[in-house]
Amino acid sequence: FIRDCCVRTQRLSLYPSWRPGTGTKMWRSTRKVYSRYSLLLSGNKQKSPSTVQSRPQSTSSSGGSGKAVAVTAGVAVVGVGATLAYAKFDPDFRQKAQSSVPYGEAFFNSILGPAEPSATSSKQQGRTAQLPPVDKIKEKALESSLLRKKPPIESSQQDTKSVLPPPPPITAPPSSPKEKTPSPRDLELEAQKQLRDIREKTERQNFALEQSLREAQAEAEKYTQDAVVSQLAAKEAMQLYVQKLYRALDDARDSEDQFMWDEALKAKESKLAAVEKANIKAAQAWKALENLQSVIRKGQENKETQANLSLGPAEHVANIARDQLRNAESESQSAKEATKIATDYKDMIEKARKHFQEEIEALLPDAKFGEQGQKLSEDELNLLVAHAHRRVELLTKALAKMQVTEQERAQMFQRQQERANRDLERQRAEIDATLEVKLENQKEAFEQELQQQLRRQVAAHTEHLKEALEDQRHDLDRAFGQAIERKIIEERSRHNAALAASVAKLQGMEGYLKARDELDRVSQQAKGLWLACQGLKQTLVYGHTSREGPQPLAQDVQPVREAAPMSPYVPLVLASIPEEALSRGVYPEVALKERFAHVEQVCRRVALVDERGGSLFRYLASYLQSLFIVYPKELPEEELLNEQRVNPEMWDTFDVLSRVRYWLLHEDLEQALRYATQLRGEPRQVARDWIREVRLHLEAKQAATALMAFAAATIAEDVQ
Repeated sequence: FIRDCCVRTQRLSLYPSWRPGTGTKMWRSTRKVYSRYSLLLSGNKQKSPSTVQSRPQSTSSSGGSGKAVAVTAGVAVVGVGATLAYAKFDPDFRQKAQSSVPYGEAFFNSILGPAEPSATSSKQQGRTAQLPPVDKIKEKALESSLLRKKPPIESSQQDTKSVLPPPPPITAPPSSPKEKTPSPRDLELEAQKQLRDIREKTERQNFALEQSLREAQAEAEKYTQDAVVSQLAAKEAMQLYVQKLYRALDDARDSEDQFMWDEALKAKESKLAAVEKANIKAAQAWKALENLQSVIRKGQENKETQANLSLGPAEHVANIARDQLRNAESESQSAKEATKIATDYKDMIEKARKHFQEEIEALLPDAKFGEQGQKLSEDELNLLVAHAHRRVELLTKALAKMQVTEQERAQMFQRQQERANRDLERQRAEIDATLEVKLENQKEAFEQELQQQLRRQVAAHTEHLKEALEDQRHDLDRAFGQAIERKIIEERSRHNAALAASVAKLQGMEGYLKARDELDRVSQQAKGLWLACQGLKQTLVYGHTSREGPQPLAQDVQPVREAAPMSPYVPLVLASIPEEALSRGVYPEVALKERFAHVEQVCRRVALVDERGGSLFRYLASYLQSLFIVYPKELPEEELLNEQRVNPEMWDTFDVLSRVRYWLLHEDLEQALRYATQLRGEPRQVARDWIREVRLHLEAKQAATALMAFAAATIAEDVQ
């Protein structure tokens, strides 16, 4: 109910000059609200005349007494009663009264009931249903009166105006007959046309919204159904895997039961495929559901389509699809947890078997289990039985302790659940109380808005009558002032002819001075930008002498941003600098070269270790290789001159490091980074941080270079 009240209140605020009886869709959509407030109007029918008559009383003298007010109220009540009595027997009079008085139809329907159809009323029903708002009539009348205040000059004086147009405030008198105020019929037709255009636009938007909702619903339902089926299939696959795994763990004893483990392995592969398919289907379903919710949200935000009846069912479909997806994912998650428990159980069993075997081997080091004909002595058997007895006793104590702990945790969880239920009940009571208060506030606001609309319509009608009288007075004043205006226009035309040349020269000089000032300002900003960028680039190369490690660029970027505040290019380039470079900072070029020496040394020592890692022997061999191999390697001259094609797959770690070292010595970080990315295996992991720092440094350096080029281009343009 609160949402309905809010929607109706927003519609009334969108149409301040709206009246019931216009036959629009907005009134039909609020039929229920009108039926409630028609009773309010009928209950206050004795108060409405006094409200209408309060405006003329406020303009009378302040010495009016209570007797005059009582007489006026009595006359108003008698007049309203006579009008209602006559309107009951004369449908034509009732139709005219309803069309002339704001909210008249609601007032008459609440007291006399619906009007009976008649020949005259049926002809006038279309016109009455589309009466224009009083505010639009007021605007039309003002527009026509303003047009009449500025009539065109005579044809004999148009040659003089062609030299230099006269000032806008003064116009020539009209040579045509006096214009007439548009008739109410013309205003009514114009209002009907505007209402039809608005209605057609609303219908088009609603049709497009319904089409989008149908497509989005069909897509969401299809993908949701596929996702639910996939989740259920994944759940069954996981349950089957758990069943096979428990069977293999409990029943498999020797090599003859290997088929049980094979079945468990096949079930695991099926489970993985089903889970992957379920994840893909779920992602598609959530994407389709988000698309449907986006269409619903756009329809609700649009004032023309927020009352569309298709939004409710679409939102219901979205909620159902969301619940189905969540339920299916919840069931699948439960199955995943059961699968994890089974896997953990298997790992624990294997770990326990291995641990028990190690204990037996430590207890009986000379016994060789698993060999044919191996027998244990009586002492060994007693020792083995005693150890098993102690192990069972320890496990029994641990189980008892675990049971007590779990019981305490269950009691604690139960207390927490009870406390959460109490908090939930308290919050539910608070929400109910808040909703009741909001409901009352919405009711009061709606009633106040309805009363304000009634008062606004009455005031607009009175204002329109005043403006009509004011227009007549302006017509008479304009008739007497036409002769004076004609003489003034002739004299001003001659004066403006001489003034125009001086104004044109002055405007040309001002334009040149402004252009020159703007060019100087841009040039000054470009020079400041170049200097700021030079400082930024200096920081990237050498860094600050006051600190070590990463150099934050925020204090260096700020002068660049302040140097060109009006340029749209500078913020775009500065935005390309990573946030990490601004806050944490980047290593200068000198520090990167020094850091590469350590990275190079470590990479040489682990050159033989690939992506899969290696044993201690491989690490030792790699270290020995770094001691005996010739490094750095000499690079081919053809490769340096770009006369030979290279194949990075044929390079080893020392070849790549030699090329990186060469280009670092030649001050080319970008080329060194290209070669460093060719590292593989453990050397790539060692150089990963250095590569990332070099990339961060190059991104900031690229932005500084682009800004310096922009500043240099601007300075060159100023010089030209």
